[in-house]
Order: sequence, then structure tokens, then C-alpha cells
Amino acid sequence: MIYTPIELTAADLAANFNADLAAIIAAKGLGGLGLVTTATIYPRMDADIFAGITPEPGSTNLPGIGVYAVPTATTQAKNQGLRDATIRIAFDYFARRVRDPAAGIGVD
Repeated sequence: MIYTPIELTAADLAANFNADLAAIIAAKGLGGLGLVTTATIYPRMDADIFAGITPEPGSTNLPGIGVYAVPTATTQAKNQGLRDATIRIAFDYFARRVRDPAAGIGVD
């Protein structure tokens, strides 16, 4: 597994995601709904893993964004010694709906 692309992507995501999500919510006029505009970044984990992590008391692990690689390798048919490594970065955004019947949120 090549960690450098994952770490660089996770750092860039951590630096920009919260501000970008807040700007989108404001531009759409959804600021009054109390939407969460922050997310915890989980390098090298997909949602199946980080969603099941029990958070420390007083903290939360969701919503979260998993950043992980899907490695592939291609070879040239004439020369098997030459390989081009391609790393595909995948993102998993995962959140749970908050139920607050008094505010009418999450009521079916």
C-alpha cells in the first residue's frame, strides 16, 4: 500500500472540506436547518470501519470521511519488468440521521 497519496489527499481534504461544505449550505439557503458542517477525516479507512468505531466519551466520530486507496498495477505486454502503478483514491462520506421529534427532524 502506498501511503503518501492517501496522507496528502487526507490533509488537503481536512484543510478544505469543512469550509467548502459550509459555503454550499449557505449558498443553498439551508443555514437555518442546523446541518453539521464538519467531518472527521479517517485516512486508510472506509465507512464500514470508521462508522463502527466507538468514540471517546464527549466526542463523536460521525459524520466522517474515509480516504483510502484502490491500488492497481498495469504491465506492458512486451516487457513484464515495466510497471506503472496507479493509485485511485476513494472517499466515503458517512453520517447518521439525528432524530429530534420536538424539532420535527428525522421523524418518519
